[in-house]
Amino acid sequence: MSSIDEKLPRALNRFSWFFTIFLLGYFVHASGAWPHNIISNGVEAFRDLTVHAKSYLGMFPTRQAAFRPGTDAGVTVNKSDKVEPGVTFLAGIEGERNIMKLVDGDGKELHRWMVPFYKAIPNLDHIMPAHLRPMNESMTHIHGAHVYPDGSIVFNFDYHGLVSIDACSNIQWTKSQMTHHAVTGAPDGTVWVLSRHHHTAPVDRLPILKPPFFEDTLLQLSRDGKVMREISLPGLMIKNDLAATLTATGTLDPITQFDDFMHNNDIEILTADKAAAFPLFEAGDIALSMRDLNMIVVFDPETETVKWHHVGPWLRQHDPDFLPDGTISVFDNRWAGSHNIESFGGSRILKIDPVTRKVTTAYRSGKDQPRFFTHIMGVHQTFASGNILIAQPTYGRVFEVTRDGEIVWEYINRLNKDYLGHVTIAEKFPANYFTFDKKACTNNGGRS
Repeated sequence: MSSIDEKLPRALNRFSWFFTIFLLGYFVHASGAWPHNIISNGVEAFRDLTVHAKSYLGMFPTRQAAFRPGTDAGVTVNKSDKVEPGVTFLAGIEGERNIMKLVDGDGKELHRWMVPFYKAIPNLDHIMPAHLRPMNESMTHIHGAHVYPDGSIVFNFDYHGLVSIDACSNIQWTKSQMTHHAVTGAPDGTVWVLSRHHHTAPVDRLPILKPPFFEDTLLQLSRDGKVMREISLPGLMIKNDLAATLTATGTLDPITQFDDFMHNNDIEILTADKAAAFPLFEAGDIALSMRDLNMIVVFDPETETVKWHHVGPWLRQHDPDFLPDGTISVFDNRWAGSHNIESFGGSRILKIDPVTRKVTTAYRSGKDQPRFFTHIMGVHQTFASGNILIAQPTYGRVFEVTRDGEIVWEYINRLNKDYLGHVTIAEKFPANYFTFDKKACTNNGGRS
């Protein structure tokens, strides 16, 4: 037998094996069948490890920084005659630490708060699954804060715990739950915060959900940190015959990273001074942003009755706000997914009339302006003048625009010549809002 005759059967056999493996791989990828999730999670984990190796090693907070070489830093634009008066509260990364601070219009630091993560949350056993526990402080970030006039703050180490500190950064209390995103103060002195529970087994009261999944909840806490009530958010949707909205992605199986299928990211309370402008709602009603459903929901927390909900045109939105004119403003990230980040042309601020459901654009970046886009996070604040303060977290940027879209103030959070640090919160307060002595603190965290 010739050498060709001997090799051909072996070659055909190898080809058949390769072809079979190819077909199986294609089927697994296309159908999502086992072990698709295992392989996908492994690939994502490896990709995450390579991108954020320095963060895992505690060398540099790559998870909270963006590669943006330059020299711009601090306040780069300040048209003081057009800027809303007041002082600006900022939260984000500075150096390699999470900080919160007050700055004036020129960027001068008036006060700062700093709390080491492991001092505030020394035990991480409540964080589940266990692989979500941070390996070091550079893998944590502050996301959501309510600031009181006396300088005390209730804030989240995102997904890791809730912390209350005084004006001098002394810890008043902590809550060891997987609280995340927004912390919202209510007129009655309580605070509302998002939390979650991880379920690895079926839950009888949530029969349509397949484990493993995160159950997002809404907590109301007293000023001293006691939980007064907890509302299940998927339970809220099921109770109001809105279970179908949970299938907006076409499945009730886990559909996003870490089995997060709703991704609630904001709480907004309708106050009495604005309620008259909203005929569909009453004072005390709450607006929620459900990012992965592209949905805004307004409900009565006393009866757990959904009064209104709307899907899009926003994509992966944040921060719905009730405005005095009877509209709801929305931070529209317009994130099309990790493989096509800016396919919709950048982020924007939208306004929707709940009655007519008419949507208008309040701001999007102009052709001669820096690109306004952040694929995750984002907050905004609208003033009576029509000015809007906007935090663009993943670009380390906070800026203020007029009703006509003119940029009149800009702050850049530069870490070094190559990186900008995320700014997760930006909120402006009247200069007379705070009652505490900003020079009274002697510890490092509250230094003036």
